[in-house]
Amino acid sequence: MNEAEAIGLWGVPLAIFSGAIRVSTPFLFVSLGECLTEKSG
Repeated sequence: MNEAEAIGLWGVPLAIFSGAIRVSTPFLFVSLGECLTEKSG
């Protein structure tokens, strides 16, 4: 296996993973903010 094949092999899961992080990050911040506002009353 040469370098290009290895990059192609790892590129797909990495792209899916980074896309999932990009999509879920705003939701994580929203849920965190809600938790903080609930705690502070």
